[in-house]
Amino acid sequence: MAGPGGRLTRLEVRKGAKSTVWYDAVLHDLFGQNALVGFPDDVWPNREVPCGDARPRPADGDQDDDFEAGDEVEVRVAASERNPPGWALGTVLQADERVVRVACHSRRPTDSLVFQVGDPALRHASDEAPLHPGALARGWAPVSEELRGWAASSDARGCWEQVCAVAGLSLVAPGSAAGRRDAGHADAVVLLGTPGAVRRGEMLVKIHLMHQQEVEAFQRRRSKKLGQLQEALDKASGTGGTARASFKVI
Repeated sequence: MAGPGGRLTRLEVRKGAKSTVWYDAVLHDLFGQNALVGFPDDVWPNREVPCGDARPRPADGDQDDDFEAGDEVEVRVAASERNPPGWALGTVLQADERVVRVACHSRRPTDSLVFQVGDPALRHASDEAPLHPGALARGWAPVSEELRGWAASSDARGCWEQVCAVAGLSLVAPGSAAGRRDAGHADAVVLLGTPGAVRRGEMLVKIHLMHQQEVEAFQRRRSKKLGQLQEALDKASGTGGTARASFKVI
């Protein structure tokens, strides 16, 4: 879950240094020189990409509609069953007050696209720098095996969003202490942000986990007592007599 510093978790990634298309992605983890990212609607599986092939999305409202011939621009690539949405690099061929004609680098040189001025599918080429491996400190809080299902549930999502907001973190999400990308190793809650925010967040996450441990223990005791009560009622119903069971309620 992204928090106040969440712009660094909303990314665009490319397939390689020579690619001219940047796809929408979300940062899940950051370790070494790599970023673990996911994609809208899980159209592609989570993957590790070099930080040099990832960049923050431009802030909303940073764009203007002033285009001139020769300007480098980016054209919106629609989502499909095979790829997430993204932005393809192009060059302005012609521009006036009403329309902009663009040649996309990923298309044949003879192809061009025409946009109305103000069309949100056209923007100036992003000047965002690649994601820096040291941009965010990383921390994590271990999750016991019995709580791992809860930590990844929608119920826990609200807790992690609250931790993000209170601690001023960029990201709080279930993940791997070792930075593995496979979901089978989701043995921790990962935190990304400034060093101070990470320290605060780790304490808050541990408090949430301790509280949930108590809740789960209470639910187990309650379930056991209800089972004993039902067993006693079944016995009474089967014999036609009365049955009495005593047990301690905590």
